[in-house]
Formats: sequence, C-alpha cells, structure tokens
Amino acid sequence: MQWILTYPAWTLVLGALLATLLTFWLYKGADKKFEISKAWVLLLACLRWSAIFLMILLLLNPLLRSISNNKIDAEIIFLEDNSASIREGLGAQRLKGYQEKVNSFIAELSKTHQVKKYAFGLEAVDSLPDSNQYHLQGTDIDKALEQVAQQNINRNIGAVIVSSDGLYNQGLNPIYNTSWSGIPIYTITVGDTTTYKDIRIQRLKYSEVVYLGDEAQLLVDINADNLSGQSVDVQLKNADGKILQSINTQISSNDWYKTLEFKILAEQPGIHKYQISISKLSQEKTFSNNIQEFYLQVIDGRQKIVIVYDAPHPDIKLIREALVELKNMDIDVLQVNDFVNRKNTSIDLLILYGLPSVKNPSVTSQLQSAIQNIQSKWWVISSQTDLSAMNKLQNVAQFSQIQQKPNEVTPIFLPTYQNFFVSDNTLQWLDNVPPLLAPYGQYQVSNTTEICWTQKMSNVKLALPLLATQSLEGKKTGILFGEGLWRWRMQEYLASQTANKTYEWVQRLVQYLASAKDHRQFKIKSDKTIYNESERIALEATLYNESGQLVNVADVKVVLNKDGSAYSDFFMDKTQNAFTYNLGKLSEGAYHLSATTQLNGKKINSEYKFAVQHSNIETYQTKADIELMNSLALHHYGKMVFWTDMEQLLKEIQNDERIRPVFKENISTQPLIHFKMILGIIILLLAIEWFLRRFFGQL
Repeated sequence: MQWILTYPAWTLVLGALLATLLTFWLYKGADKKFEISKAWVLLLACLRWSAIFLMILLLLNPLLRSISNNKIDAEIIFLEDNSASIREGLGAQRLKGYQEKVNSFIAELSKTHQVKKYAFGLEAVDSLPDSNQYHLQGTDIDKALEQVAQQNINRNIGAVIVSSDGLYNQGLNPIYNTSWSGIPIYTITVGDTTTYKDIRIQRLKYSEVVYLGDEAQLLVDINADNLSGQSVDVQLKNADGKILQSINTQISSNDWYKTLEFKILAEQPGIHKYQISISKLSQEKTFSNNIQEFYLQVIDGRQKIVIVYDAPHPDIKLIREALVELKNMDIDVLQVNDFVNRKNTSIDLLILYGLPSVKNPSVTSQLQSAIQNIQSKWWVISSQTDLSAMNKLQNVAQFSQIQQKPNEVTPIFLPTYQNFFVSDNTLQWLDNVPPLLAPYGQYQVSNTTEICWTQKMSNVKLALPLLATQSLEGKKTGILFGEGLWRWRMQEYLASQTANKTYEWVQRLVQYLASAKDHRQFKIKSDKTIYNESERIALEATLYNESGQLVNVADVKVVLNKDGSAYSDFFMDKTQNAFTYNLGKLSEGAYHLSATTQLNGKKINSEYKFAVQHSNIETYQTKADIELMNSLALHHYGKMVFWTDMEQLLKEIQNDERIRPVFKENISTQPLIHFKMILGIIILLLAIEWFLRRFFGQL
C-alpha cells in the first residue's frame, strides 16, 4: 500500500496544524469549565482532531496505490488441420482412429492445462474436437499460426501444438513464422508417409480471360510416383465431353514430373467449362487427382492499342508486329505531336516509348493532359526518356541520381509474379537473351508495384526492377526499364527462324495491361468471373443518374440461375451510394445473375455471368510432409511425433519446464475519497464525541 499526494507534502502539515488549532480553541480549559478530568478532555480533543484532520485529508484527496500478484496458468493452443488432404491421406477407418486419439489427448491434457482448440484450412477458426469434417479445400499453416497468435496476445501461452500433414498449398513456408517467438511448437504428423503408385495433376497454369479468336495457352504440371515405364494419355475435353486435344507421354522415372502444353481456340464468347484428365492406371491408389475441371472466359471485343513515340526505334516495330498477331487488337502508331493534337478516346492501352523525351520537353505538359484519362499505360524507358519529367506522370516508380551512361542488363524472372504466364520454353529462354540498356541510378518502386523481372549485370544480381506492373483502382500500369527488345528478336531468329518467344512476352504483357471500359448506367459485377469453391463471392451494383452521379434511390432485385435453372433470388443491401450482397461460398457450376432496378420510373436491367470451379487441390498430394513438420518443431524448440504416438507428446508437455504459470503484478490506484469507510470513520468519531459531551451534560 502506497500513498501518492496530489498536493505538496507541507499541505499535510498545514492541515494537521489547522486541526490542532481548531481543537485547541474548542477544548481549551474544558476540564475546569465542564468539571471533568483532563483525561476525558484529552480523549474528546483527540476525537475532534481526528475527524477534522480526516476531513482535511479528503479535501486534499491523495491517491492510494495497491499492488497484488495474480497467478496465471499456462494455456496450450491445439491447432488442427481441417483440410481434405487429412481425410484423403488417412482413409475412413484410420481417420476415425485419429479423431479418437485427438479427443483422448485433449481430454488428458485438459486435466493439467487449459486447452484452446482451433481448426484451420486457409484460415483458423474456433472449433470443437468433434466439429472437424476434414473437407476444406486449401491449407495455409503460416496464416493460421499468425491468426491464432493475434487472438492470444498478452496471454500466457505455454506451447502450441500443430496437428497436420504438413501439406500447405497457400501462403508462406510456416517454418519461418515468427508469431510464436520464444514459445515451443510441438507438431503431430498426420496422414500416410508411404509413397504409393500414383499419377496426378499437380497444377494448371492458364489465363482465365481470353479474347475471341485467340488461342488460350494451358500448362499442365503432372507428377507420378513409382510408375516408371508406364504410358498415359492426357486429354483436354470441353463441357460436352468432346476431346479437343490428346497427348501421350511416357513416364521415365519413379519420381517423374513433366509440364504439357495445350492450346484452346476461343471460338465463342462467354464462360466455358473444360476438363483435363489423365488415363487411369490399375496400380494407382486413388483416381480423384486424375481429373481437374476449369473455366475460361472468352471476351468478344477488339481493343484499341496506341503506340506513341518521339523518335523512331526498332523496338516500336517489334512491339507492333507482336501485337498484329493478336486478332482482337486494333493498333495505331503515332508520333507524340500528332497524338497530343488529336482527340484521343476509347484507348484500351497506351504504349509510351521513350516518353517524355529529353529532346522534346515542350510537349510534356500537353502529353500529361492527353494521357490523364487513359486507364492503362505501358511505359518503355529508352536513352531519350526524361526521367525527371516521368516522375511526375506516374506513381509506379521514381528515379533519382540517374547517370548518362546506361547499364547493360539481362532479366531475372521472379516466380512470385502471377499476373500473366508464358510457356516454360519462353521462360527458360530469358537466360540467353541479349542485354537491354537500362538507366544507371536509383529506382524506388511503390508498395503496390509487382515486379516481374529484376536486373542482372554480367553475373551480378541487382535489386532493381526491369519489368514491373501496378493495378490500382481499376488502372493498370506497366514499366519496362530498358530498351533493346529488337536484339532479342534477332538472336531468336538466328537460332530458330522465328520470333515467337520475344513476341509471347510482349503479347502476354499487353493482354494483361489492356482493359475494357464499361459505360453502362446500371451494372452488377463481382471481383472475378472464375471462383474456386472455397472462395466467398461478393457482389456489387452501381447505378448512375443522368448527371453521372452514383445513386441508390431504388431497390435492386437479383435473380440467380445455376446451370440454366433457377437457384435463388434476393434484394441487394444498400451502401452509401451503391449496392452490395455477399453470396458466400457456392458449389461448382456456371451462374447467371439478372439484376433489375428503377430510376425515374424507368426499369433498368443488368446481367453478369461467373463460374465456380471445383478445387481438388488437396488431393494433388496426400503423402505427409514429415520433413516440414519436423523442421517446424525444431525451429521453435519443440518436438515432432506421429499421430499414433500422442501419448509420448503428452509426457513431453507435462515434463516441459517452460510450460509454467506466471505471476502478473496488478497495480491499482484510487483516490482516497472513493473509500466510503473514511466517511464512516469520520461520522463514528463525531458520534462518539457527541455522545460523550451529552454524557457530561454539555451539547
């Protein structure tokens, strides 16, 4: 207990002196005046002095601080994998045994520790031991660890137990997660550790949107275990089951991997369903990973591409020739003076080569005005680019300390870049291309910028971008930090008499950057047109009045059809100036939305199509990753056990001296006036004094 004065200490002395003076004035000579002994007078004076001093003390209102120690027992976090790979890896019979083991383990552990249980797939949720169905598509162990850590900040967590097969298909490697620094992580490895005979579709890589008349490229990654010498057919089929393309391939080893390339001709607009299937082999453990379905959206509409330059350059010709091969592109090539002096409307992508130019600075302000309403731009930096002026025209990258002499650099592709794909041959060809000329200096890219290529000078890797893109609020921007693409075409032509690989990079980048405009008065849409079953689907609708202002004065009714049949209908929720609705997770199928509203008595309709595809990503691989589970435990000073040996883990935790209670010091500070007991003491002192004065015959 500690006193804290809100006034200087001398005020207490002054208060005591004041109480003494008042008491002395009241009881001076009282023994003779009232004919009572001095002892009784002294007692009455002490009662009065104490009451007065306590009242003065309450007026000064000091603080009273108290300190107490509370014991907080250690808690155990049990984080259980609820994804479909657990069910696939164990099978029905062993899954039942595993659940019984988990329930028994938690029951025993709960006798000595408080256990908090979570289940996770792509995210962690509170879960009871019997609520897991092991059906979630997608596993992100790193995110689950981080989420649970955030929910248990400032709690005494003694240990974390992760029960999983270690097969994560989303997020970062959990081994390097730092959310539980200083807290041991124990792991329980679940699933089958045997390598069975199996061939599976590991991954599909493709662009979900393709333009009418183009060929969509589909890359299929295939894995096979213990099937060396076998021959399989890989087939691409449409929604009617018609075989569009078939490739026969030979499995050459017991640990076999291969990427196959398919082409899909976009002949009809809309959303189309396709299937990739691998012929079944009798020795396989499961056939569920031999088939995968996917959707493509075919867009009907030519796109306007304008290439603007100040001085001629062979790169400009290369870019134009690459884009001419795309049937949906309408391409113009303009000198910058001609561009700024004409009315530019409906441009889907503007390619600015070497602009703004150091040799033509007078046109920079006109250029800025001409491009401000164009949504998508691709800047190509050349030796003639005025980088200081360019800093003001875009926010993807900022340049400083640029030297006159450029660097000769080659590209390094970053696998984390996922906005568009090229074939493996085209990707590997980057290792042999001639260098580009990039500015020598410092580049600072924004946080919203995604880097596709970085620079390499000779054998030195530079932390500088060579190709980067940004997608922000519906606007897409790309920057190629160098010139000299024409050399790539020359070298490729000398080697193969084609320029397909050079053109492919240009075509895929332009297809990504180009975006169609939508000027409809009323429209309903979602973030994407192709979803997985594990994703939540949110709808948004916008309505513009005649002045181009967003309004939501009327209701929006939506009728949802699935595969041509009525599915549901609902009214959208109103926001400040738009409409939203959360559809949640939907099952596989093709969906059609028909939305209706009214404005000024006029009925307006809008339609939208999207598809939900079945995701069997959890069946791609069912063999438990023992190495990851063991490394996760060792990196966090824990231990790994197999699910059949949970009793051993129970002993480890009970004997772990790090899992112990902590004592938390609680400091409480309260003003003295809050203590009602003080007022009671004052009243009691005055009451006793009054009673004694009456007893001696004095009021």
